[in-house]
Amino acid sequence: MSATTRLHTPYRTLVLDVAVQVFSPCAVAVWTALAAIILLVRDASVLRAVMLVATVASAGALCATLKVLAARPRPPVIDQVGVLETTYSFPSGHVAGTAALVVAVASLGARSAGGSARAALWVCAIVAVVFVCAMRLYLGVHWISDVVAAVVVACAATLLVLPVVEVAMAEWTSRRGHCPNQTRTSPRGDNTHVASN
Repeated sequence: MSATTRLHTPYRTLVLDVAVQVFSPCAVAVWTALAAIILLVRDASVLRAVMLVATVASAGALCATLKVLAARPRPPVIDQVGVLETTYSFPSGHVAGTAALVVAVASLGARSAGGSARAALWVCAIVAVVFVCAMRLYLGVHWISDVVAAVVVACAATLLVLPVVEVAMAEWTSRRGHCPNQTRTSPRGDNTHVASN
């Protein structure tokens, strides 16, 4: 913690203490909902929206579980600046949520983006993750291993959840498209149930 302590200034601490609220778990939930709505409207499909929400939710659930299992205390109060935090430290919820969101957005966006746009998405995602990690360390509320573990949790959630949800959604859509009893409109305009053979 001594390395970050030497960087402390009142102005810098005030700015980062306010900025960190943008990346809090509650704020990440709001950003995720907004991003999901944008994907839903743009795609006219729930697929990418569901994939995004499932990824961030899974990362958050895994992070919360690990916090309880590890029960690791925060760094000493004397090393913390800004708002005092006393909840469990490992892993960082701010970092896990933010990383899951930006990595999932980059992964989903890269599928349809061109070369330069794809690179820009990943650069923005990396910058956001590094910034949140540095911010939490600067404020003295996490150990380095807390933020590293949070990044691992987020990346693992993205790598595992995205393909699983995509396959599950494809299977669900396929089953809906091959429903045994389908409703068709007859020449008279009324609905007729037709059994598939």
